[in-house]
Parts: sequence; C-alpha cells; structure tokens
Amino acid sequence: MKFVKLIVVAAIILGSQLSFAGWQNNTTVTITSSSFYGSLRASRDSANNTEYLACYVNGQTDAITCFARDASSNYKSCTIAAPDDGDYATVSAVSSSTYLYVAFSGGTCTRVQATNGSYNLP
Repeated sequence: MKFVKLIVVAAIILGSQLSFAGWQNNTTVTITSSSFYGSLRASRDSANNTEYLACYVNGQTDAITCFARDASSNYKSCTIAAPDDGDYATVSAVSSSTYLYVAFSGGTCTRVQATNGSYNLP
C-alpha cells in the first residue's frame, strides 16, 4: 500500500512539473494610476485590435518614451528625459518575449523593467 501511495505522489509531482513546462504569461495590457504592464506577446495575440505596449528611444533628443493602450482604449505614456545607460539597456532588451512593467508619476517614467522568458514567447 505504501508503494502505491508513493507512485501516486510521484505522479502528482511529475504531472505538476510537466504542466508548468508549457506555461505562458497571458497578461494583457493593464493600466493603473501609477503603472502599466503586460506581456508583449499576450497584447499582440489578444482578441481585440486595441491594446499595445511599447518603449522607444527618440533619436533627436535621446529621451525614452513608453506607452500603452488597454482593451478599453485607456492610454498612458511617460518619458525619461535624461536616461542613463541602464535605461537604454532595459529598453534595448525589449522583444517579443518581454513582460514590460512601467511605473510613472505624472508624465515621467520612474521605473522601466523588461523581463524576458520562455513563458513570454510567441
């Protein structure tokens, strides 16, 4: 009987491990009063044609601007007027496998975080 219980426990553990292996981040664009975030893949693959999420570097001013529109057409953008090397590196890391988080105060981005992982891949 102990052997059967051991097999059942092992099957549950292995099954939960295997089910996580194909997990995908399906966080579409969310805009709050102080941040916006989401998976670029999920926003692109969403059922609506409204939401998007991006950051770019202005070649003339070197400022970084990030912006988002959610499924309800709420829009927010913010800018880092004097970015440092870390800000440029973060924005350069954004790809189709990115979960992007941007915090802001007024029109200024106070934090930009790009997380890349297999769970964000298209």
